[in-house]
Amino acid sequence: MLWLILALALIVRFRYLLYIEHNIDQAYPIWQALHTLDNGVFPTIGQGTSVLFANAPMTGYMYLPVVALTRSILGVQIGVIALNTLAVWMAYRIAGYMVGARWALVVALIMAVNPFIIEYSRTTWVQSLLPFYATAILWQLMPVLLNRTRRPTQRIIFTAVLFALVANSYLLAFLWAVPLALFLLIFHKRVNWRAVIIGIGIVIIITLPYVLTLMSDWQTIRAEMSDFGRNPAQFTLNALEHAVRLVTGGDYELIRGTDAPIQDMALRHALSQPAHIIGAILIAIGVGRALWMIYRREKDADGWSIALIWFFIPIIPMTYTGNLVHPFYQLLGVPMGAVLLVLGIKTLASIMPMPVRSPLLTVGALVICCWAGLMLVNHARFSQETMHTPGAHGLGALPIETGLQFSAWLTDVPDVVFADMPEWILNSFAGRTFPVIRDTRAPLFTIYPANGGIYITTGSDKPITYFTRQLGLRDNTHINFHYLPSYDQLMRFLDVRMDVPTMQGLRLMGYTLDTNLIRIFWQVDFIAPEVKDLIMGTFVHVYNADGERIINTSGGALDGWRWRVGDIYLDQILLDFPQEGAPFTIHFGGYDGVHGVNLQFDFPDDDLPASTVMVIGDIYP
Repeated sequence: MLWLILALALIVRFRYLLYIEHNIDQAYPIWQALHTLDNGVFPTIGQGTSVLFANAPMTGYMYLPVVALTRSILGVQIGVIALNTLAVWMAYRIAGYMVGARWALVVALIMAVNPFIIEYSRTTWVQSLLPFYATAILWQLMPVLLNRTRRPTQRIIFTAVLFALVANSYLLAFLWAVPLALFLLIFHKRVNWRAVIIGIGIVIIITLPYVLTLMSDWQTIRAEMSDFGRNPAQFTLNALEHAVRLVTGGDYELIRGTDAPIQDMALRHALSQPAHIIGAILIAIGVGRALWMIYRREKDADGWSIALIWFFIPIIPMTYTGNLVHPFYQLLGVPMGAVLLVLGIKTLASIMPMPVRSPLLTVGALVICCWAGLMLVNHARFSQETMHTPGAHGLGALPIETGLQFSAWLTDVPDVVFADMPEWILNSFAGRTFPVIRDTRAPLFTIYPANGGIYITTGSDKPITYFTRQLGLRDNTHINFHYLPSYDQLMRFLDVRMDVPTMQGLRLMGYTLDTNLIRIFWQVDFIAPEVKDLIMGTFVHVYNADGERIINTSGGALDGWRWRVGDIYLDQILLDFPQEGAPFTIHFGGYDGVHGVNLQFDFPDDDLPASTVMVIGDIYP
């Protein structure tokens, strides 16, 4: 039965593998590993959080060997799923100490089919290995606390290593130190304190670079801690509700897979809700029974003390808070939550008369199997939703299948990619690092790298291009890959060549005027020191024959810190000329409206004074 449950856990985690949605959070640790491999950067701090200060960078280092070998999202996904599937087996081993081997199968089944656990077992974000760590730490430590091991020293040291890894992966995992410390105090007579001191030393050594990095920017840390307490704290049951749902699977159908092709959410909710309520009652009975056994100091009281501490410690600090409580915050308590539910079943079974106990347990086993099937359907609907609507969340969250197609088209990126998606996502799709600029304002404003590039968009905006490929998704979303022309190719679109430099380093290459459309070409020759603080944009003023300004418009502005030597900037500006007033005169140049700074044109060859305006006269549109 255990092997069947493990096989089921593997199947449901690998099923729909290509339709796992890959977003900015999933991409960051993979990008960090690529950044280390490609650029030799070894960070001591990781991805920022919405809770407090940034996470430690351990997740990226955990992925580093797999990324080095595969250069693929799939390599990381398979590694994460494999470790989190191992959590099912470890939960079985943990439960065996408390409810026996046969009842522990129910715990393993809950870990295998709960849709929340399946989803969180398939992620690649910094929390990705929480199911593995939550069970691995217990698997190592419980035999020590229950005095059922011949290798307590090794187990304590390995527990310390696991804690150091998870805490340096995910900021809130540092809270896991609280139940571990309580265990050491409660069971101090069974603990080898020399091993504990060694373990604490390991945790300090692994954590020290992260702590020193945070302390080096103490002002920012103080500001973030002050901001963290900005929202007034209040009592909430969200943490408890999440902890229960992570065991029963309740309400998953309400938040995932609601747009799946098979519209059966109402039916699935009608079936799931009673199961959730019954599961919550069983957990409550299990908690009561555990407290009674501890009060009576029964034989297994030590194990139930561990269960209650492990389940409730993550809940307690998040019961009085002003911050949002996410379900995955309670992943630590899942294995013991499942054990408490099974204890509730055993408690009810023990009070049933002997003649009806066996048939009722058989019926109960069938009900649990039906619940497991329903949970698998609930998770399948989420995957089917992503499969049939892959472009629903834009370029910032795409299925792995689309990412693999992306990577095939990004093998020969000339210089840089322009796309409305984070660099982390595109780099992790491609399996290597390259610049990604989130500037997709074509055709009004376009950046053309000297060596060419790719402009990716799902819209109709299109730059000057020499080649376009289109990737069609199942929901009729079309992703366009516009390959930007090189310098020589782009110059074919320039009619009037001027080559006027500016004192800030931006050269006016010239313009093309076509009826009511003007294209102005710039190129970065060098970057003056003051440029990094400027936001320079193109302006165009049009005057009629009487000298009245009738048009005041502008092109795209670009922060000076984003200038790159060799890049060409193209402004394409519509001019709504009136029917009367010709001939017209056009004045144009560059201006930073925030700082009140103009581009200063320089005419060294003509021995002319610097100017802030270029003039095109006698225009008859």
